[in-house]
Amino acid sequence: MHFWNSFQTDGMIIMKKTTIFQPTDKPFFWTMLRTEIIQHMLNKTPLWNIYKRNWLFKRLVAEIDGKPFLICSPVHFQQGNNTHIGKNFYCGYNFCCLDHGGVYIGDNVMIAPNVTITTAAHPKISSQRIVRPFPNTFEPYGRGEIEVVKPITIGNNVWIACGAIVCQGVTIGDNSIIGAGSVVTKDIPPNVLAMGTPCKVVRGITEDDRIPDDGFKGI
Repeated sequence: MHFWNSFQTDGMIIMKKTTIFQPTDKPFFWTMLRTEIIQHMLNKTPLWNIYKRNWLFKRLVAEIDGKPFLICSPVHFQQGNNTHIGKNFYCGYNFCCLDHGGVYIGDNVMIAPNVTITTAAHPKISSQRIVRPFPNTFEPYGRGEIEVVKPITIGNNVWIACGAIVCQGVTIGDNSIIGAGSVVTKDIPPNVLAMGTPCKVVRGITEDDRIPDDGFKGI
């Protein structure tokens, strides 16, 4: 079941789809089992074997645009095939991505260690949230539960610092920075520094933030 909300920013209409589904339904669950196998192999492959790691990661996610990219294991994906990644991607250790609702990551994105991106939630009414049996679940994991998911979009050149959590339905604009430990529950505009719980815009990113050219000598 799908519900659509839309909003307009910079002349672009962004559609946000809310989907209700059962994650232990057999087609979804078989996909999750495949994902578990691939990421288990990836997480056990040492960092120096970069060619094998990149080969595995390309099969874990829906798409990743070109190279180079660097993935520090372990990583944990819910499905993987709902995650779309642009060029020059980096993620640090313990990246967790619950991507049932769809995750869309732009170019030159840096994700620090212990970041969680979650498109999933559960019904707020307890009677709808309580686990109960459903006919088409995969046994012996036949938990009857409902997830409510919304897609997450992360723009180009975004840096998400250590330990941040990006919640369902959020869009983070180009060039923005999410501070360490933040919980992002609402959209973040482009070109800002945002942090806190809940995450809020602190200020814009300006030329005053530029490192002097002398700092790059010898690099």
